[in-house]
This record gives sequence, structure tokens and C-alpha cells, in this order.
Amino acid sequence: RNTTSIKFSPAPSQSLVPSTLPSLSPSSSPTTTVRLFLEEVSPLSIKAFEDETSPQFRALTWLESNHTNLLNTYDKNRIIQRFVLATLFYSTKGEQWIQSNGWLNA
Repeated sequence: RNTTSIKFSPAPSQSLVPSTLPSLSPSSSPTTTVRLFLEEVSPLSIKAFEDETSPQFRALTWLESNHTNLLNTYDKNRIIQRFVLATLFYSTKGEQWIQSNGWLNA
């Protein structure tokens, strides 16, 4: 008796309408990797990352521009912590605080 089982994966869906933007390859840059990681742990941020004026977008931009090789340097909890604190800083207009020293130090 043959007990080999075959597992089938669903085929990727195909769109009949071409996209207007080129898609990024999975390992195109650390920026893409960090954003994908944050979108996975915070799905509500996906829309905010598209708005260049949102605190989440600004925090993501700060994280990416001030941390090289971020995912290999910090554990995932530390990345989330830094993102949340930077989002807090930008959402409360931290640039205008009387004492904002050190908040966005790399």
C-alpha cells in the first residue's frame, strides 16, 4: 500500500489588469524588508506608510535612514520598540518639545 501523500498549493492568482507601479523584489533593499516586517506586526500601519505626512511613515523613514542592516542588528522586539517610540515622537510633534534631546538618536 502506497502511503505517499501529495500536497497541493493554490496557484498564484493572476490579474487581468496590469499594475501601475513596478513591484519590488523580495530582497530589493533593507528598506523594503523593514517595512514588510512592520506591516506584518502592525497591519494597521500599511495605509499610514503610504501617507508621507503620517507619524508612522516618518518613523519608518527615520528607522531606515538611521540604521544600517537593522534586521540583523536588533531583535524584532527592539525594532518594534524603536518604531513605536519614533511614531509617538512624530505624532506628538516632538520636534516642538521643549526638551526633545536624544529622542531620535540612532
